[in-house]
Amino acid sequence: MIGAQSLQGRLSLPRAVALREVAAGISVGILAAVAAMGHGMIAFAPLGPDAVGLGMAAALASSVVAGVMMAMLGSTRPLVGNTSASTALLTGSLLAALQPASIAAGMVLAMLVALLAAALIFLAAVLRLGQWATFVPTP
Repeated sequence: MIGAQSLQGRLSLPRAVALREVAAGISVGILAAVAAMGHGMIAFAPLGPDAVGLGMAAALASSVVAGVMMAMLGSTRPLVGNTSASTALLTGSLLAALQPASIAAGMVLAMLVALLAAALIFLAAVLRLGQWATFVPTP
């Protein structure tokens, strides 16, 4: 396998270890894709059956983009990230409560909520509030 040989040279890993790492990455990627599509279904279900497929596609695309960004910008070696059920439920609950007039309006609303969350996380990083994250319980 050409890919394993090039990985072996770049990562200084024995070939067997490199092949196991590639296999692990593929299996985790498949599981992450399935989880992301499920979360997209949950988040966009309040918009109706026509929006569920769009939600799955949006969640899968955002999971891939987030994974690439985390790999490029991450600061720790065991960095893992994916969509979460709690975020999907909160997004779905928001869409159900606000009852947007159309699927497009619901998609825009969901994107605005995601951008607002990203802005708040960025602000917390700028203000160096990460140390306080240890006091936030995780589900």
